[in-house]
Amino acid sequence: MKIARFLLYALNGVIITSCADSDNATSQEPPGGPETPAAGRVNALVSDDLCQKFNYDDKRRITTAEFTVPGADDNEGLFVHYDYSDDGAIGLRYSDYSYEDGHSRFRKWDETLRLSANGLADYCEGIFEATVNSYPELTAKYKIEFHYDADKQLVDAKHYQWTMAYGGYDMEHPWTWYEWFVWENGNLVRHEDCDGSSKPKHINELTYLEWPADDAVSPLIYSTFNRAYGPLQAAGIFGANSKNLVKIVRHTSNADLSPSIINKISFAYHFDDNGRITNYNETYLPGSGQYKNYAYRVDWGD
Repeated sequence: MKIARFLLYALNGVIITSCADSDNATSQEPPGGPETPAAGRVNALVSDDLCQKFNYDDKRRITTAEFTVPGADDNEGLFVHYDYSDDGAIGLRYSDYSYEDGHSRFRKWDETLRLSANGLADYCEGIFEATVNSYPELTAKYKIEFHYDADKQLVDAKHYQWTMAYGGYDMEHPWTWYEWFVWENGNLVRHEDCDGSSKPKHINELTYLEWPADDAVSPLIYSTFNRAYGPLQAAGIFGANSKNLVKIVRHTSNADLSPSIINKISFAYHFDDNGRITNYNETYLPGSGQYKNYAYRVDWGD
């Protein structure tokens, strides 16, 4: 059984359920383009369906992130803690808990993200544990190696997994697979995740607006591959971010099977007089089998 990391970057498209007014899904043209002051930090992204909160230390580094559903049990959601006590590394401890159809599922990751000399994520190593109804389901050791091009754009991530068996890990025979990232004109246009297989199972195809992106919020609105990494993407730990604001994401699940499942998500943004994003809409378009629109408020800190 492979570690289920896909849920982390798809979280805001999976657990939200209610609808908002579709008239809000039209982008407002920013005055002169977004020019958010560098000192700005996103404190929260809030909707009726999902609340994302972020806290920082006195060096402006992310320390905690929470992704919860209003009205749900206090334990439900994704909770991430970031630690900087080890020079040249970032410690991540994150967990998610869900309860559905009479079954409780708890998953946790204890991970160390190693940085290269230029400050980019080099590789991570960690332990993953999952339980269902308090009974162990899976314990695994994993490693992910990150590779970049000359423009500091992430081009691939190689995954290794070793499952616990007979009291230890078979380190001689890792389960391996890739994620690939394709860039054009400074924007990520395609992300392929083999998800434990030899060919892509999940494919994201992205198109963009002409307006320049604000890195402080864009990776939080749409995190490339792992929701827990979103705040670190915003800090440049995973290299360059897309230059423009994402407009549409076409997501294909089970791409190696027929028929596959296709969802399209569009994004629309609203700005204040200084070009800072204050609200945005996330709309599931016809063609995905459903039409839903979610309105978010962006809370900024200094």
